[in-house]
Order: sequence, then C-alpha cells, then structure tokens
Amino acid sequence: MSVPLLRVQLPNRENTVMQVNEEWVMQEILRHICEKRQFDFRDYYLTYENAKKKQEEVDLTLQFRQYDNLKEVTLQKCQLAPPPLSFFYQWRQ
Repeated sequence: MSVPLLRVQLPNRENTVMQVNEEWVMQEILRHICEKRQFDFRDYYLTYENAKKKQEEVDLTLQFRQYDNLKEVTLQKCQLAPPPLSFFYQWRQ
C-alpha cells in the first residue's frame, strides 16, 4: 500500500509535497504544514479546487480520506476585513 502524497501551494507561490496518513484530520495537515515553515496555523486555512473548478475551503474536521482523490491544496493566509468607515467617523466627533 502506497503512502498518499499531497501537493501544497504556499502563499509565496512555491510548492511542496508531503506524505499524509489517510486517517489524519485535515487540521493536523494544516498544523504540520505551518509548523514546518514556522507559521502560526491559526492565521492560515486550506483551499482546494472542487469538481466545478472553484476554490473551496477545506473542512478541517474531516479526515484526509474523506476528500475523494485530493491531490493538491493551497495554503491561504487569513485576511481581516477593514472596519467600516462609520467606525472611523465615530472617533472624529
């Protein structure tokens, strides 16, 4: 039985490949990727291309084997939305 390989596209557009255990929960995979690069895993999430060729967020509670034929994921940095302009105006009064 062969060990599954997962290609990971990093935020800097570099790629890496890692061996995964089919029983691992996707959060473990995210944590492993981030720890290897000294990223805080709480600041990142994973996406993959679904059957409709759209990027979809990986459910971190699922096991790797629950993603049928998953070969590649993208590591994304969480982006905080800027506060609405009304937030700034309240401080000017």
